[in-house]
Amino acid sequence: MQRNCKRSYIGTHQAEVQAEYQQVLKIAEDNRQYWEERNREHFARLAALRTARDCIGNIEASNEYRLSPFIE
Repeated sequence: MQRNCKRSYIGTHQAEVQAEYQQVLKIAEDNRQYWEERNREHFARLAALRTARDCIGNIEASNEYRLSPFIE
């Protein structure tokens, strides 16, 4: 019975239901784009940090051998 009421309402108010559905789709797409961009920026920062950390680690490793009094 409830299903018939829902179908009847949708049939009677098809234009409003379709307009609201389009709004929901637009909001969902906007949210997807926002998070995609935010994640892209976030992962780019992480990659830059990782690269910097690796470079520092390589410099420290090479200096360790040069600065060690036991290794010439």
